[in-house]
Amino acid sequence: EGIILDDQKLYDLIDDVAENPKAKAIIVRIDTPGGSAVAGEEVYLKLRKASAKKPVVAVMRSVAASAGYMTALGADHIIARE
Repeated sequence: EGIILDDQKLYDLIDDVAENPKAKAIIVRIDTPGGSAVAGEEVYLKLRKASAKKPVVAVMRSVAASAGYMTALGADHIIARE
C-alpha cells in the first residue's frame, strides 16, 4: 500500500519468503498510485527470482498504477479487481 519506494526491508522479505519452505506461494497485494521506477523494477526482479522457487500471485486492488503495474508483472499470475 502507498507509494513504492526503494525499500531494502521489502526486498529482504521477498527473498526470505522465497527461501522459506513453510511458504507454499507468495501473494502480493498491490494498492498504490505508483512510485519510484527503480523500486518498481527491483520488486519486479525480486518477484521473478522468487517465482523460480514457488508460485507468485499479484492481486491488484483499487489502484495499481505505474510502479505498481510493473510490480504486478513480476508475478506468475495477476488478479485485477474490478
